[in-house]
Formats: sequence, C-alpha cells, structure tokens
Amino acid sequence: MYELAALDYLWAALAAAGLALPLGFAGSFVWQPRTVSGIYYLVFGLLLGWAAGSVVSEVISRVTGGKRGVPVQLIAGAGVVAAGVLRLVIAGDIDIVHRDVGGMLAVAVGVAIAWNRLR
Repeated sequence: MYELAALDYLWAALAAAGLALPLGFAGSFVWQPRTVSGIYYLVFGLLLGWAAGSVVSEVISRVTGGKRGVPVQLIAGAGVVAAGVLRLVIAGDIDIVHRDVGGMLAVAVGVAIAWNRLR
C-alpha cells in the first residue's frame, strides 16, 4: 500500500495536474478573488476547499490503485495549490494572493483534506 512504483508517481502527478486545470479554471469564473471577505465568503471557501481536496484525493487514490503515503499526499497537496494559483492567474489577480483570504482558506482546507484522506 505504501510502496509506489515510478508509474504510480506518474499517474498521481498526471491526475493532480489534470484536475488542477479544470478546478482553477472553474474557480476563476465561479468564485472570483476579492480582497474583502465576509462570513459567507469564508464559509464558501471552506466548502469549496473541502470539495476540491476530496475530489483530488479520490481521483489520485483511484488512479494509483489505493496507494497512500507521504509522496502521494505531497502530490495531492501540490495539485490543490496549483489549482489555487491557477485561479488567481486566470482571474488576473495574482498580486492579491496575500489579501484573498477566502481563496487561501480554500487552498489550505483543500490541502488538509487531501492530505488526511491519503494517510
């Protein structure tokens, strides 16, 4: 379960990259970055982060045949972070990365969920 072949790393990385593109693209249009965050924006960030982390971890788990461990966790976390960065790049707001509290909360929750599901 914890022993990964080179092909498992490749499948996990391709799955993470393949999911980062649509997640980042959809996130840039559905949930635009903003500097002011109300409570509903933060709750929405929690829910979207939970969903993104769950989707990324489930797809990686399926393509690797249920492999788990720190390397798979790191790949999943990198996929969620890539989706968050891509969201800002597509929206054209990469300069507000430190002020987009809801977006960064979604990324942090997504990484935590993906990490825990692949333990």
